[in-house]
Amino acid sequence: MKNFFEINRVLVAKKKLFSFFAISAIVLSMASCGGNDGNVPVAGNITIKAQALSKKAHFVVTAGNPDMDFIFDYVDFASFDAFATPEEFAENYLAGYDGDWHESNYVHKARYEETHDVAEETSHVAFAFYIDANSNIVGDVYIEPFKTMPKLTLNGAFSVSDTKTVHFAQSNTWKSDVNQYTYYEQWACDHKTSGYPFDLHIWSSQNSLEAPLYVPSADEWYYLFKGRNNAIDLCVHATVNGKTGLIILPDNWQTPDGLELHTDGELGFEWIGIENWYIQQQDVNFNGYEKNIFTEEDWLTLEFAGAVFLPAAGSDEYSIGMGVYWSSSSASNNSEAYYLEFSKHSIDLSYLKKEPLPKSSSKLSIRPVRVVN
Repeated sequence: MKNFFEINRVLVAKKKLFSFFAISAIVLSMASCGGNDGNVPVAGNITIKAQALSKKAHFVVTAGNPDMDFIFDYVDFASFDAFATPEEFAENYLAGYDGDWHESNYVHKARYEETHDVAEETSHVAFAFYIDANSNIVGDVYIEPFKTMPKLTLNGAFSVSDTKTVHFAQSNTWKSDVNQYTYYEQWACDHKTSGYPFDLHIWSSQNSLEAPLYVPSADEWYYLFKGRNNAIDLCVHATVNGKTGLIILPDNWQTPDGLELHTDGELGFEWIGIENWYIQQQDVNFNGYEKNIFTEEDWLTLEFAGAVFLPAAGSDEYSIGMGVYWSSSSASNNSEAYYLEFSKHSIDLSYLKKEPLPKSSSKLSIRPVRVVN
């Protein structure tokens, strides 16, 4: 067998998959696997899109030939790496698929989209190929490598300085495997009179974070909202599954097909105030949360694409509808610290520079990050 992996149209004849995560797409010719002689022409490639969080992976597989059945599956990298060469993968692993595929859950036609539970921080290889009426492989095998994120970590990459990029933790309740929009409001929504949710924290709570998680500094929060290119168009006031808050989009954002969102820039938010510390809609009655309404299903699509949602969970001084998030930066007196604040019509960066809050008594949201490796 003389065919090897074709990686971005470059033929590679090395042992194993080197530079595995730099590979964007692979096509494996199946000259000696199944019942195909390797020369059967197939109209229409198969494209595989794999997006992964820490414990979930979302696949969209599209067949260029909608009239033919195709098989889709994925294996962890340990299984793939067990074979010394691409030929061994084709001749041994895929040889185990030559049963009655038409009776299995792996067979699809035209398009397949699904979310699967997967192990966190694990390398995988997704693959697909056409089959004929006799369950023989027809044409090439199309392969897409992907890796799930570390525990409770999202996949979007966000610049927080000219030299540092981070991933956000999955939620404000960072010790739990919950959705980004989850916060606990069983003490009602007026924190001033009815107590406060246990996922609001005094400043020192961040000391319990396990490395490499940490809370962004004041400068990092500031850069996220003002230092990135077109930063105002990477902010989206929204309601997600009934919860109000602020969506932050990653540096390389592309809106998923079929979804529409209106960024703060599009909605007329602009920089105002001393040193342009405020992103604000001039109409104080404007409710940005109402301009983007996303269902749970919508949000899953946005989340897989890299979006982060900061719920407007209030604080010990503010009711739900205000978002108030600690930074890790202390004031000069060391008894107070700076914070980020946003509402339905503004994002206020001034409190990252002035008027800090008492560390030991103020209870705010915390959303950790980790540096991109």
